[in-house]
Amino acid sequence: MASKSLQSIYQQYKHDTQIVASWLASTAKAFGCSHPVGESSAGKTPTKPSGRLKGKERKKAKAAQMPKDVLPEPSKPSRPKYTLAIKDFVPFAEHIADASNAAEIKVPESFSVALERVIWVRKSFSERLGDAGRPFNLASDACHSFFVNILEKVRKTLQPLLSVDAFNLSNLKDAITNVGAHKDKKGLSNLFEILDVYEPSAAFEAAPDVVLPPPSALEYTVEAEENSQVEALFAMTALMDDLSRLRLEIAELWTKYEAGQMDIAAVSVATNTAIELARSFEDDISPLVQKNGGSSVFHIKYFHAVCGALGVDSEAKQRPTDDYNFAAYDIADGLLINTLINIIAHVRVNPLGEIPNYNGLYGWYDEASIHSGSARQKYGRMKPALLELLSDLPLISNHQNPVEDQLMNGMMTTLRMAQQERKSTPDVPIWFSFAAQVYLDTLNTVKVFAQNSPSKVK
Repeated sequence: MASKSLQSIYQQYKHDTQIVASWLASTAKAFGCSHPVGESSAGKTPTKPSGRLKGKERKKAKAAQMPKDVLPEPSKPSRPKYTLAIKDFVPFAEHIADASNAAEIKVPESFSVALERVIWVRKSFSERLGDAGRPFNLASDACHSFFVNILEKVRKTLQPLLSVDAFNLSNLKDAITNVGAHKDKKGLSNLFEILDVYEPSAAFEAAPDVVLPPPSALEYTVEAEENSQVEALFAMTALMDDLSRLRLEIAELWTKYEAGQMDIAAVSVATNTAIELARSFEDDISPLVQKNGGSSVFHIKYFHAVCGALGVDSEAKQRPTDDYNFAAYDIADGLLINTLINIIAHVRVNPLGEIPNYNGLYGWYDEASIHSGSARQKYGRMKPALLELLSDLPLISNHQNPVEDQLMNGMMTTLRMAQQERKSTPDVPIWFSFAAQVYLDTLNTVKVFAQNSPSKVK
């Protein structure tokens, strides 16, 4: 399931990096470090003004729209914000270690855990995806190696001050909830399991909280790695792991509905909310995705990269008309490729403004068929079910509805983007591919009509 804090795995990973940077900078500064402490956001060149109101003018406009009897909340004073370069981590660590009273410095356990966890996750991920050299030139990604090397130097410099047991991986494995159990796609569990360090068990979460250091008078952030291909691959893997957990959670809700334990309205709302959450998770990694060709291009390249890392040639088709090598079907299903490539094909021939019409070229969805058999058979059952849905969604959206669910929202968002951008490969939001896959999962697990009760639509 998704993190109980509703934070994506990538957000938690970035939070670890933030803890490391903030503690190093604030502690070094407190002990008289003269090394420049990052770039102040106040000194940056102002951006070109947009048409939206900002600052005082925006507050005035909001106040004018606010009812007279409602008082605006007092604004909180903002802390000065500095962006730290990764290369500055080592000078900060050296200054702390060389301080005259360094032995008295108490390194918070939160720092030790964050430092060790980031190092372990980044190194492990790089090793697992080391063979994915066809679509991505990982060997030349110096930024990734540089970041890991810097963190390892920080750890070595501060070793005498760090807590030895703060991040004991062998102990932590026992605190993980069903390590790998949420992945049923063969091969992907080997890639996803390194992220299980961000999914502690109920017993682990019930333990006393680690006392975090008090907030600094300054706010520190770390320079972005938006040009790093490995960072983009890591962020995508974290997103896919999040979505696989959400997908399992949604399937469990529909199973409870099927058993009569939950109401269809509650399950439907929860499903729609989960898709909204998936959309927010994608927003976290959007800058990295856009730097690497956009959502569809990067998503497909990522699929090929993962297949290569797992020893599967995704482009070795058995038949020329196949969409990909069906030996990679389970990987494609887990990475939402099956829905993505069919949405792309549909949008190409059914642009915004035209009435879509699926003519049964690939058959029709058979409610009586069983979701089993070969990969080719499962894909052949999935394809017409999805194409029928994609043809219906624009028709439904033409009617005024009091509520627009995420499936309709995703379809219309994709069509509008395709019309505006006019890319050869239309950009399909990852969360829409996820929403379409959730729809197919529901078809495969929930009966369309209750037995002996045609009036109760499921």
